[in-house]
Amino acid sequence: MQVLKAGLEAIYKAGLYAWVQILPLAARTISAPSTWGTLGLILAVFGLLAFYLSRLTFPVAQTGSRAWGQQAILVGLVGVLLGRLPSWAVGLPLTLQSSFDRFTVSMMIGACLLAAGLIEWLFAKSRYRILVIAMLVALGVGQQFFNANIFRRDWARQQEIYWQFAWRIPAMKPNTLLLTNYVGIDYETDFSFTAALNWMYAPDFKPPQLPYAMMYSQERLGGKLPALDPGLTVSLPYRTVAFHGSTSQAIVFYVSSTSCLRVLDPVYANKELYERYPDALKQAIDLSDPSLIRANASTPALPKAVFGVEPAHTWCYYYERAELARQQGNWDKVAKLGEEAQALGYKPQDPTEWLPFIEAYTYTGNLQEAERLSKLSWDSNVVPRKALCSLWKRIARNREDQQHIQALSEKLQSEFSCGG
Repeated sequence: MQVLKAGLEAIYKAGLYAWVQILPLAARTISAPSTWGTLGLILAVFGLLAFYLSRLTFPVAQTGSRAWGQQAILVGLVGVLLGRLPSWAVGLPLTLQSSFDRFTVSMMIGACLLAAGLIEWLFAKSRYRILVIAMLVALGVGQQFFNANIFRRDWARQQEIYWQFAWRIPAMKPNTLLLTNYVGIDYETDFSFTAALNWMYAPDFKPPQLPYAMMYSQERLGGKLPALDPGLTVSLPYRTVAFHGSTSQAIVFYVSSTSCLRVLDPVYANKELYERYPDALKQAIDLSDPSLIRANASTPALPKAVFGVEPAHTWCYYYERAELARQQGNWDKVAKLGEEAQALGYKPQDPTEWLPFIEAYTYTGNLQEAERLSKLSWDSNVVPRKALCSLWKRIARNREDQQHIQALSEKLQSEFSCGG
């Protein structure tokens, strides 16, 4: 039954749906300029190709055309099934518009024969055959243009993330394992990031020991990552080198498609803050040890030819630097960075990123701003309310001798219904 299901899935996805998938993809992002560019390109190619083909002289269709079409359909179906067999045999999924769509490469010839056979069988003597061919080619051109934009944006986002790593983690102890459950990138995996991170932080390392490795805490769990418990050996063969580390020497981080990179830890970025996130992320937080970050080191010199020029210093730059300053206990610098960012008109897309600044303002005496940002975060309905309660309870514990801090903490905990 599973073999039949896999075969039908391959025929549908690689043999049929792949030809027209640009249409539902465009419908999902219909307001985007690149989508309008894609649709315009499809129409232009279709019009030009239909005009060109209509002026060519084709031989009159013979009675054997339908027979050829049937043969092409049969050979195409076999080709698609055989092309799917290697990836299916090792348990790899077949999903379009993801890193797994590369498995359709082995099915391309079969899919083309299947499409040609269907056109010949259905439109052998029809004047619409030219229009169908022109449309399929136009849709293919549109798909390539659409994908090119995805990869362009993907690489731009990658560069942003690498620079955020550089701002937040200027250096780290060798043999450190980096864990996360998700990075807001479509076509790169954790092992792809491993190569770039070693290039950033250990450009002169000597094989065979790989200094750093990044792993997804969910996808690698039970395999390369034995479990989310401390003291477990983690080994990752990586081409001609290998990483050897431990779950007791790990940094856990999180970055979505809209937020800045965040280093997680049991105190400031804990399970209460990430209570809505998958267990594979929350369970890993207790393993995170920010002290592995060498906070006093200089920002690594990233090769411009690979990582691009340093991006403009917008919100995420100030956030990453503030997080680094908080790790050093430099609350004055955290507050200053927050003031500079707001003066320039920058603010986070995710109000969770206000939290370090809220705490910093209580240390620098700007309680009015700490209260304002707390209420702003509370009203956003994005920041988990337990996290805000936890923040103000921690502030109160650390400032027991300051009555004005205690009063504000009690007031906000009451307004936020924090309870005991």
